[in-house]
Amino acid sequence: MPPADAYSGAELRIRDKAVQEKHDKELGAQEAKYQRLRHAYDQLSNDYFTFVKRGDNIAVRLGFRSFPELQAFVDVADEQIPYKHLSERVDELTAELAEERRESEAMKDVLVKVHEERDFLLAQLAERNIGVECAGSS
Repeated sequence: MPPADAYSGAELRIRDKAVQEKHDKELGAQEAKYQRLRHAYDQLSNDYFTFVKRGDNIAVRLGFRSFPELQAFVDVADEQIPYKHLSERVDELTAELAEERRESEAMKDVLVKVHEERDFLLAQLAERNIGVECAGSS
């Protein structure tokens, strides 16, 4: 008879099968966890890239080379920069400038007419003076 603490081949196969099944189950769980983390990382990486590009696009539209340059400008500003208010003010001033330009063009037209009228009246005055001189000489 074999000793009591000796294992038979069948018992070792059962034990190895149980160990292998437990290993495969843990490996599957770890693989699923890895896939979830990998997907989350990819999503965060894409979100980060999108936010960086948005920041840089905004900075470029505001006249800066990059978002860090814009951030540095804002950080060293003495006061808070009310961009929205300034943007609205620029729009108002642009409209006022357009109105002033229209008025300036209208005034130029009036000035041209005044100059034409002046030249006409000077010509008439010159003709009268010539007529008065001619009448006085006779």
